[in-house]
Amino acid sequence: MSGTGGQPDQTGQASSLDALIAATANNATQSKVLVQGTESTTDADRSRIAKQIINVFVGALLLVLLLLLFEGHVTGNWSYAASQATDLLKTTLLPIVTLVLGYYFGQSGKG
Repeated sequence: MSGTGGQPDQTGQASSLDALIAATANNATQSKVLVQGTESTTDADRSRIAKQIINVFVGALLLVLLLLLFEGHVTGNWSYAASQATDLLKTTLLPIVTLVLGYYFGQSGKG
């Protein structure tokens, strides 16, 4: 580490510093690539999760409508089953539709 006369070796320090800077720049480049890959994966994950939630919602809605249809068939009280189905559709679908419309029209004004 020391050169002639106890003086620090400037060439050795400079080369090790250059090597350290090069290694840090390489690590930064690799980190940037990893983060960019994570962002696209995150978008794909969000899309997959949203589709699963929609599928569960639609499946549950159809199941309840089928149960109301079955109840109307078994009891013969079609007016009660129809009013329940109408109430179900009003309370579930209308808020979802207005939420989606508000989201898309709100986004179009920002872009």
